[in-house]
Amino acid sequence: MEKLNLANHLVLCGWNANAESVIDSIQNLNKHHVVKDLVLVNDLTVEEVTSIKNRYQSMNIHFVAGDFTNEETLNKASITNASTVIIIPNGSSAEIATHDEKTIFATLTIKSIDSSIRVVAYILHRENLTHIKRAAADEVVVSDDYSGHLLASHVIEPGIPQTVNQLMDSNSNGRIKRVAIPEKYVGHKYDELFGYFNEKDNAVLIGICTEDENLGIGAVLSSDASALDAFIERKLKEGGISLEDQSKVHININPERDYIIQDGEQAIIIP
Repeated sequence: MEKLNLANHLVLCGWNANAESVIDSIQNLNKHHVVKDLVLVNDLTVEEVTSIKNRYQSMNIHFVAGDFTNEETLNKASITNASTVIIIPNGSSAEIATHDEKTIFATLTIKSIDSSIRVVAYILHRENLTHIKRAAADEVVVSDDYSGHLLASHVIEPGIPQTVNQLMDSNSNGRIKRVAIPEKYVGHKYDELFGYFNEKDNAVLIGICTEDENLGIGAVLSSDASALDAFIERKLKEGGISLEDQSKVHININPERDYIIQDGEQAIIIP
């Protein structure tokens, strides 16, 4: 298969039983067509891919067959022009213990190709969180991060899990949203912006979202790093990837009423 000629597209590496729910959410949240093209990189058969395309006919879905840790395969997906790459565990592998390892090496490969590519990685085991961060993943989702809390809430605080489900449901009219802040409110107090959303959309402003400089990967590499840590650091340096600070997303929930809105910030609201 020849290299795809795409730009600003989303690449989804890997495939498992939850992959279609990821595509469902992308489709539901993509009201403003932020994602125009979705490229799947996995080992599905042509028949399986055709079935997926038929189900999501409103999306431009492309397919690249092969191993998503392979640089040649990633280049066929036009990885350097992608807006974001999502990596999920590959359910076709029989050895569950290797899933996170493959995600780590895929992240390393992508960042070695171009360190500016945004990578969102999903891992199964929290003990691998340090390794995936050292591989320079921009954002990390850990499996079952909140399941224990939600289970306990069903007993101690009934109603909280149901609220969380509604706030996170991409089909819900009451889901949490990130929206732009009108320019006229930059430099003004949070309280004024709170009133604006309440009066305009009957929405509740719950916080502010921004991208700022954060501790880079170099800050978490310790002097007694393991062999895997040392390998990751070496591969990053060989790929010309800086270990300096990386831009991260920050959320300020319910700041003080006199907090001053800054340029570049966005609002987190509940409609």
